[in-house]
Amino acid sequence: MVNASRIRVYVPRKIVYNGVGTDAHSVVESHLDEWCIAERNNPVMPTISRFYGILVRMFYDDKHCPHFHVVYAEYRALVSIEDGSILAGDLPNRAYQLVLEWLALHRAELKTNWENARKKKPLQEIEPLK
Repeated sequence: MVNASRIRVYVPRKIVYNGVGTDAHSVVESHLDEWCIAERNNPVMPTISRFYGILVRMFYDDKHCPHFHVVYAEYRALVSIEDGSILAGDLPNRAYQLVLEWLALHRAELKTNWENARKKKPLQEIEPLK
């Protein structure tokens, strides 16, 4: 039986990562693991927005497709800026719906922050969902 209160999505596409063809799921899952380790070792990662107990963060050295990190209680997820899909991790359905609503309002700002992060420029805070 599917638990509708939690969403977990796997990306089945093949991609090239470090010159080797692999499935996107394994790359993104390993990135989620790296993120959890980095978060414990260096808790300072720019939080670009917060709303309803949800933290939205972005790494400066992300090498994967444009995405942002979401923290909600004990949940962690990587969310695609392009289509809002969960690339790795999971979120309760209600939190995920709030993130999608926020993303729809601020996609352009997220893309700008993504480019700034790749250039090691300061990230701008983004207005929370109200």
